[in-house]
Amino acid sequence: MINPVHPIFSEHSLDAITKATGLVVICVDAAGSFGPSAKRVNRLMKGALKKMADSDIFDKMEEGDIQRFPAPLGLIADAVLLLKMKKRPTIDIARKCGANIAKEAGKSHINLFVTANSRAAQLAFGIAAVIGHLFPIYTGFRGGKGIATLLGLLTGLHTEAALYSILVFVIVFVTSKYVSLGSILASIAFPILVILILGSTNVSLNLFAFFVPILSLITHQKNIERLLRGEETKVKFGKNN
Repeated sequence: MINPVHPIFSEHSLDAITKATGLVVICVDAAGSFGPSAKRVNRLMKGALKKMADSDIFDKMEEGDIQRFPAPLGLIADAVLLLKMKKRPTIDIARKCGANIAKEAGKSHINLFVTANSRAAQLAFGIAAVIGHLFPIYTGFRGGKGIATLLGLLTGLHTEAALYSILVFVIVFVTSKYVSLGSILASIAFPILVILILGSTNVSLNLFAFFVPILSLITHQKNIERLLRGEETKVKFGKNN
């Protein structure tokens, strides 16, 4: 059985790159653009990353392809991965990137550094993880459960909004005893919290916030039908209920 990997995103300072363990993943777009983190690693590698990005080999690489380099002196990581990925990858490309990184990583820690829109990259890989849990390969792309993974992603992206959404879930669940209803209303609350109440100005995050209730409604179609018919199962509290 395949054990799903739950991505954890954290901020990295340039100084933290040298202390990163496992794999250091540098994302570079088709134009070979380097951000501050890529430039820092490239200097440690005496220009090897830039030479690769300017080479015919890089031009022939498809999006999601990886080139592996041994970690240079100055890094304690096991290796450096150069990942070709544009700033706004499609979901299919994001899944390919995640799969290729996972193959290289094994059980190693993964430290992902991007050239520009880090929030967009987080969302791309996060969405890929959620979809992978909803439609797992090892069960024929059906029967998956992605809500728990989605909750982990929301907590990493906007902890405050995620916590308030969890509070909405708890209130609805305790009062109605319907898990599905709590999940649906909590997902609807998330974009309202992010955009209207907490005032996010991040375009990528705001667009994703609208995606959350849509995904929840899609995955809860049968629950919604049972709720409308009054046939949804309630959770019973206590031995006498």
